[in-house]
Amino acid sequence: MSSASDLEATRAHEEPLILERHGIDYIPPDERHGKPNTLLTFWAASNVQILAISVGALAIVFGLSLPWAIFAIVVGNAAGGLYMALHSVQGPRLGLPQMMQSRAQFGMYGTALPNLIVVLMYIGYFTSSAILGGLAVASLLHVTTTEGIIIINAFVLLITVFGYDMFHAYNRVVTFLSTGAFLAILIKLLTVLPAHLPAGDNSAGNILLAISVFVAWQVTWAPYVSDYSRYMPENTSSAKVFTYTYVGSVAGASLVMVIGAIAAVVAKASVDANAPTVVAIIGTLIAIKASSNFIHDLTNFLIFTLYLLVPWTAINLTDYYLVQRGKYDIPELFKVHGKYGTYNWFALVVYVAAVGVQFPFMNNEWIVGSAATAMGGADIAWIVGFVFAGIVYYIGARAGIAVSARLGREDAEVRTKTSV
Repeated sequence: MSSASDLEATRAHEEPLILERHGIDYIPPDERHGKPNTLLTFWAASNVQILAISVGALAIVFGLSLPWAIFAIVVGNAAGGLYMALHSVQGPRLGLPQMMQSRAQFGMYGTALPNLIVVLMYIGYFTSSAILGGLAVASLLHVTTTEGIIIINAFVLLITVFGYDMFHAYNRVVTFLSTGAFLAILIKLLTVLPAHLPAGDNSAGNILLAISVFVAWQVTWAPYVSDYSRYMPENTSSAKVFTYTYVGSVAGASLVMVIGAIAAVVAKASVDANAPTVVAIIGTLIAIKASSNFIHDLTNFLIFTLYLLVPWTAINLTDYYLVQRGKYDIPELFKVHGKYGTYNWFALVVYVAAVGVQFPFMNNEWIVGSAATAMGGADIAWIVGFVFAGIVYYIGARAGIAVSARLGREDAEVRTKTSV
């Protein structure tokens, strides 16, 4: 009879051509495998993509000069990357998809609220990536844009069928190919960059808006980041999981977004370069900006996604790191009438309240809050929402109001009585 360690040894390597067997269920110890260094290439490849070019260009569209745009890109990604990397650590510890673990905070059915928001976010990103990918495939294969979108989506679906191991194996290859291609574009762009850069409108409002957009890019990975670390052994180093995830995601996104900002400057200066790569990049940016208000819609999508996701990430991280300290009853998360309940009204109220307290600090197309106006247009709503949700949830947990905290206290009392 094989021991657990023998079974783990048989799964100590990736099997990218084996169809994915798991969905939202728990990954048992005998199927855990992989090393945290694979997260570096996984998240680098996930960020080194065409959509990130457009996101990076937003800083220039907002009116920032190139140096301040680069500053906002680096700071925003570095700050947002902290959230997603902290969530990544949960994967090996719990062996669950990220949103499944949220049942411990919101309840079996209560988690439908953050799940709905996350699904809408998925659709938004999938649509954006499909359009840009479809345009690229159409240009490369000389087919229609519709056909290009169908081809790119069929390819994505194929990889999805093979699942976790295929994702990691594919992204290792893509990391080097994409990084090489984007570095070549960067070098070519630098040769046609104007000698005298525009001064720009580097107001605090514009800088904070840009930083918020780049924070949002990273935070939107949070609802599923642990899905790609949950197959790793439970004793995998948390520090390594965090570091490899953080560096891969922040460095990958920052590189491509800086390229997008530089390309936007070149496009605004109407530089007539004879380099096909530069012409293609500039042409793509202009076409995107001109078609269906893509840049405008992308900005609103990212900002409002940030408003809605930050309270969830604050509640989840507070519960995991400060309240439960990573200890959950996994089987109970799959029971309709389990000990985590159907609805955790306290968590839901904190979530809704955290969204509400952001309104005075918002500054966007539809909402300009009084606090944002008083601060010269600076939008710090997501910071307020995160701090509010984290503090209020923690206080409630300490008081035994939050379901997971109350159950954790009851379990501790049972263990104490049993030991006595």
